[in-house]
Amino acid sequence: MSGRGSWYRAVKSGLGLVRAEQEERISRRRFRELWPGTAGVRIRKHRYLIPDGELTWEIDEFLDFDLVLAEVELPTADTEVVIPDWLAPWVVAEVTERVEYTNLYMARHGPPPVPAEGDRDDAAT
Repeated sequence: MSGRGSWYRAVKSGLGLVRAEQEERISRRRFRELWPGTAGVRIRKHRYLIPDGELTWEIDEFLDFDLVLAEVELPTADTEVVIPDWLAPWVVAEVTERVEYTNLYMARHGPPPVPAEGDRDDAAT
């Protein structure tokens, strides 16, 4: 909890491509007030925002285990996801529908299992 960076409170529900999500930026003071209530369900990560055309990819680098996830917010549920050329070499698996890759699951149970070899076949479609 260094003095640098930004703090956010996020509430997410559901699983998959379409889910409810609310996120708001909060002050450092408010973060310090709320932080004790998160004991046992914490996720620490660095988030990088990478613009790509009309979309912005969110790349999350987890700090407590070896995992990096890429996510993109789509304008509509039927928008086709095309993995950009700069990201494709790093994609191992599509995990949108997998509960073990949600923040809450990882906070409670630790890192998800390494994707099976079969998951890699459709990762960059």
